Amino acid sequence: PWVSIPDINANKILRLPFDGFPHSHYTQSTENENALFTELNGTVELEESSGQKEWKYIRSDGLRVRLVDCATGIKTLAILNILYTRGYLNSETLLIIDEPEAHLHPQWIVEFARILVKLAKDQGIRMLLTTHSPDMVHALRDFSENSNFAANTCFYLSEKENESDKTFVYRNLGMNIGPIFSAFNVAKTNIGIVSKEIREGVGL
Repeated sequence: PWVSIPDINANKILRLPFDGFPHSHYTQSTENENALFTELNGTVELEESSGQKEWKYIRSDGLRVRLVDCATGIKTLAILNILYTRGYLNSETLLIIDEPEAHLHPQWIVEFARILVKLAKDQGIRMLLTTHSPDMVHALRDFSENSNFAANTCFYLSEKENESDKTFVYRNLGMNIGPIFSAFNVAKTNIGIVSKEIREGVGL
């Protein structure tokens, strides 16, 4: 859903870009609260002008910006807000997000993790997330534990099946994120190796 802006027609049927399946919202009751998305510092509304409907981001100071023109970080939170407040995220949902931290400020990564854990716990949403962010991993683990949601949260580590093969296996770590951080530390090791090569005149 982060690729582009979802379309919702007059019958409240939602279509996501590159997805031909029409999604109906879960309930006909009133829309959910915006309070979960305080980091947006505003609201997202569908406005009609000259017969055309368009999503607008309305900042708390009154500034109105077309959502397609907003920064990717705003879009990320705004689109999730659209899906949530209009009832498309529920216990029937499998939400798959590839690298939710992409284009987010570190502070927003933590906030986004908080929102995801709260949605999973309160709405019963099933989620599959992939990430390369230590902040995202750590925040998801801590928020899950502090929300008594650890039993419903599981981390996996992608590993090569063998050195000569291109296939990967996914090791179930439960709530133990230590091996994930060890894998992330490979980058730091590589920086040290390349820095040493530069100092010795054999790199760059």
